[in-house]
Amino acid sequence: MVELHGEIDVFTVGKITADLDSATGQPVPHVIVDLRPVSFMDSSGLHLLNRAHRRARARSGGIQLVSDQPRIRQLLRLTALDHIPLSATLDDTHAVTARR
Repeated sequence: MVELHGEIDVFTVGKITADLDSATGQPVPHVIVDLRPVSFMDSSGLHLLNRAHRRARARSGGIQLVSDQPRIRQLLRLTALDHIPLSATLDDTHAVTARR
């Protein structure tokens, strides 16, 4: 699990990239990205999530996002990143994982 905090923007995305690359670089990675503590995300953050998703899929894995914030959830929908599984709680995410 990777938990992100605060603002995810062009100034902070470089620090986060290494963590997500490490998590998605494993064989068959199944990574939960907790966005609940995120207060803001710009296009560089969205690009990073999409990149992590593609990296995990290329290794026969995947990522799941967790956010209970309406602004973040709407942003993901509006930018067509809703193809990445999104749950409101960690419990919901574990339920999705168990069904696979």
